[in-house]
Parts: sequence; structure tokens; C-alpha cells
Amino acid sequence: MLRSSKNKGGKLNLEKKNLLLMGLLSALTSIFQIYAISLTLVAYVSALKRISAVLSVFRGRLIFKEKEIRERVLGATIMVLGVFIII
Repeated sequence: MLRSSKNKGGKLNLEKKNLLLMGLLSALTSIFQIYAISLTLVAYVSALKRISAVLSVFRGRLIFKEKEIRERVLGATIMVLGVFIII
């Protein structure tokens, strides 16, 4: 991105707060997931994490007005069912 851009880093500087927030939330997600694994079985933690994929699809529809919600829900549901089959 930086090589092909005419405005070297200009847009990146504007989004530093958002990038920092996303990085912090991603780090917290990993920390909580590792902590949850230490408390219970890995399969349960994984199943719970996959269920959040379905919820994310619905949030995408509500917040970002995404289209083709059926296909997205179907794909996320198949992922969740796969985790339950593994359990």
C-alpha cells in the first residue's frame, strides 16, 4: 500500500485511533479466549466463538446494511454446525 500510494502514510495517519482500537479489541479477544480455554474444554470455547460469527452477520446487516443476508447466515450456520459435530 505504501509503495503504490501517492500520499505516503497520509491516510494511515488519519486512521491511527481506529487501528489502535481494533488492535486493542483483537488483543483482548485473544486474552479472553486463552483464559476461557484454561477454564473449560477447548471444544466449548471454539463453539462459543463460532456462534459469534452468526451474530456478526446480523450485526453487519443492522449496522452496515449489508445485502444477501441469507447466504451469509447460511455460511455462518454451517460453520457453527461443523463445530457442534466436532464436539
